[in-house]
Amino acid sequence: MNGKKLVSLALVFSVVMFCPLLEAKERQGAHLKITNKDGGQLEGELIAVKPSSLLLLSGGGSDVSADIAGIDTIRIVKKSKAVTGMLIGLGAGAVVGGIIGATEKSDIITPAGDILLGAAVLGAVGLVAGGVTGLIISRPETIKIGGMDESGAKAALEKLRKQARVPDFK
Repeated sequence: MNGKKLVSLALVFSVVMFCPLLEAKERQGAHLKITNKDGGQLEGELIAVKPSSLLLLSGGGSDVSADIAGIDTIRIVKKSKAVTGMLIGLGAGAVVGGIIGATEKSDIITPAGDILLGAAVLGAVGLVAGGVTGLIISRPETIKIGGMDESGAKAALEKLRKQARVPDFK
């Protein structure tokens, strides 16, 4: 089998094997933790924002409705982006450090050593900076609905509507 046929076979095989992974996922709503004015708590995925309530899918798989008038705070919980940030920072720092190491000439270390040292030092800096950035980006957001005026509550609910599984629910 020549090289072109082998490459073609590998491409066909990869398309067949990985095609299911390319399918679109169903849209997920934001994960909310709601504290009611009476102290009760609800938690789940935001399905829809209705005119007077929020529809959540609880962890047990049942739908739960939260009356907006009874809500004190809504906490939007986000997935941590720390690991992703660390990997991006490590990669970027290592590349930049390697380039800087390649341009700097020292009498003590070999050229390959300069590249590795630059990549290691700036890679470590990028790792830490990326991790911190990822943590900051994924910080939970809290919305205090209780005590808000009508226009403020309306704006907060519009923001939540965009994060619902069904954003255009009427």
